[in-house]
Amino acid sequence: NAESITDLLEYALNKAVKITDSKIGYIYFYDEDKQEFEMKIWSREVLAECRLEPRGACLLKDAGVWGDAVRQRRAIVLNSYPASGQDAKGYPVGHVRIKKFLTVPTFSNDRIVAVIGVANKESDYSQSDILKLTLVMNSVWEVVERIRTDILLKEERERLRITLLSVGDGV
Repeated sequence: NAESITDLLEYALNKAVKITDSKIGYIYFYDEDKQEFEMKIWSREVLAECRLEPRGACLLKDAGVWGDAVRQRRAIVLNSYPASGQDAKGYPVGHVRIKKFLTVPTFSNDRIVAVIGVANKESDYSQSDILKLTLVMNSVWEVVERIRTDILLKEERERLRITLLSVGDGV
């Protein structure tokens, strides 16, 4: 069910933040057809520090640097976030300060289906961090797809059961 997906994502994000020695992180699902992100989970530290209202959905065209993993279809590493010019427009009031940033897309059948991001590691992000996040999210996505398939099968069985019961009444 949806709660088990949320629990899985929370667990995976906490592990991803920890194994990359980051301070904060997020996971978004992505719909390539709609070019839209769906916010799934932010780390507790983001929610504690950030005074912005989390948005449920955001179009790619409106996404900042965190959308570049989708636009460029690859991991994005910014080890000098302010010096990169990415914050030239400044942060929205209440936004968590970003010093270092890593975001990695997750692919399924050559389509981007999710994006994970972590930030504010003390040392620089490396290829090793990209690999860790890629492995975590590939495993997570396999389980998410299994859970979604199970949900669809249960719904289909219930529809079939109701149909068979109603057919029996008619006969």
